[in-house]
Amino acid sequence: MKKLFFILLLFTGTAFTQQGTKLKDHAFSRTMVITLEGGVTYGLTDYKDFILDYAGKGEIEYFFPSTSAASFGFRAFGGVGFLSGKDKSITIVPGDEERLPYFYSHDKFRTDLIFAGAGPVLMVSLGDVVFPYLFGGVSYLHFKPKNDFDSPLPNSFKYKKDVLNFDTEFGLRFLLAKNLSLNLSVAAFFNTNDNLDDDYSTDEKTNDIFFTCMSGLSFSFFNYKDADDDGFYDDEDGCIEQPEDYDGYDDNDGCPDFDNDNDKINDVIDKCANLPEDFDGYFDEDGCPDLDNDGDGIQDEKDQCPNEEEDFDNYQDRDGCPDVDNDNDGIIDKYDKCPNDPETRNGFEDEDGCFDEKPQPVLKVEAPKEIILKAGTTFEIGKAELNPSSHYELDKIVVVMKEHSGSKWRIEGHTDNTGSAKKNKQLSLDRANAVAMYFINNGINKSRLEIVGFGKEHPVADNKTAEGRALNRRVVILRINQ
Repeated sequence: MKKLFFILLLFTGTAFTQQGTKLKDHAFSRTMVITLEGGVTYGLTDYKDFILDYAGKGEIEYFFPSTSAASFGFRAFGGVGFLSGKDKSITIVPGDEERLPYFYSHDKFRTDLIFAGAGPVLMVSLGDVVFPYLFGGVSYLHFKPKNDFDSPLPNSFKYKKDVLNFDTEFGLRFLLAKNLSLNLSVAAFFNTNDNLDDDYSTDEKTNDIFFTCMSGLSFSFFNYKDADDDGFYDDEDGCIEQPEDYDGYDDNDGCPDFDNDNDKINDVIDKCANLPEDFDGYFDEDGCPDLDNDGDGIQDEKDQCPNEEEDFDNYQDRDGCPDVDNDNDGIIDKYDKCPNDPETRNGFEDEDGCFDEKPQPVLKVEAPKEIILKAGTTFEIGKAELNPSSHYELDKIVVVMKEHSGSKWRIEGHTDNTGSAKKNKQLSLDRANAVAMYFINNGINKSRLEIVGFGKEHPVADNKTAEGRALNRRVVILRINQ
């Protein structure tokens, strides 16, 4: 125990010598950790040889606030497992005849272990990934020694099977993610009796000890720390104890910025917190550099009229001077609709200040009253799909419709008398719709179009001849307004 105490002191001293000048929370400060691990067991008992067995353990820890490289915590744990050993040298000596059944079944043992305990734990930070720790505590142990036939050993009734252990553990914790770490540990359980291997003993009276060597995963909770409550976690905060002021200047470092531009005028009274005062004798108390007296956006060193604001009327706007009559036509710019072009004075709208010509009368050309599209060249045979070759004629009609934007049109589909009247009527309507959709897709408003399918009702030629039927298969586009 003295050696363990010395190791604990050395471990703690090493941790505190690693503390930096910056007050930064330990990675596990104010953190709850749950660990699940498993591994092997082996014992130091009165048996000559140990047999590796296995055990599993669960832990819950809480680490107290710490801004050093060391963090103290408290652990509670519990687990189950087995402890095994063998000794082929066991022989019967005179006087031991009454223990004969014991020797027949006791050259091997396997003891069931159930344990739970608690104690302090010290964890040290060696950078951002590796965290060695040392634990010391006490635990309750319930054990059942058995032979290799899973039967209780013959002397197990002679002693209590609930004892106290003194425990120590050394381990390494490797941080895999902010809330997840890999745990490797070696632990020793110092038993307060000599019965883990049943009541067999040698002349040397020493209590039994068993060890575990385990690995597992640790899950951390509540480990997002923000001491100054400014939204920056302490491991990313440049000023852990001073909250960020969020003034739009260097707001990503976690530090308040009291004088962003370093002009010795505090930001709370600095009207230009991010621009240093130029101290040129002109309004030097407001914290703003005064580079443009008239405030027209042109710096005084380039401003030909530093005390008169530029009017920014798109005429000589770089000289810093206002321009009352840009084009010198005698019409002041604020009344001049064309301030950069002089009035022509031709007797036509001479007061607007714009160059203009007298308009010439325009002859109005009316749109055609009727346009006929032959079905044979416009559509696939017996279908309503437009032939690509028809697009040229249709595009010319679109131009006419756009030139006469107020015109309205009726698109009529017609067929010959071949086939059923119902199918012909539907085909004529489908063809009229196909033409209309072409117009609409090319910019003609749907409200300007009417669509009708007449089928064979209005022939313009004799359906008894092939030539007549070809003329009857048509789409007629009629202008229906003046």
